[in-house]
Parts: sequence; C-alpha cells; structure tokens
Amino acid sequence: MNTLAHLSAKFLTGAWFIGAVLMAITIPACAYKIFAALWEDDSPEEEQALYDKPANS
Repeated sequence: MNTLAHLSAKFLTGAWFIGAVLMAITIPACAYKIFAALWEDDSPEEEQALYDKPANS
C-alpha cells in the first residue's frame, strides 16, 4: 500500500508541474494576443466583408 501511495504521489506531483509549466507558457501568449488585438488596425473593407451575404452558387 505504501508503494502505491508513493507512486501516485509522484505521478500527481509530475502532473502538477507539467500543468504549471503549460500555464506559464500559455498565459503570456494569451495576454499578448489580447493586447495585440487592442491595437489592431480596423479597416472598413475588412469589417464590411464580415457583413456581406455569401453569393448564391
């Protein structure tokens, strides 16, 4: 029983550290994407394309 508890604790510790590393990588990337979108150039041509109806085929 002690071996099972030891192995599961090692696994959970490793999973926690992997999750912490992934968060440390993704949080700055998400923040960069959010702030980059704030200064993105909003051109009227690009915005109009979003509202155009698709052509009939």
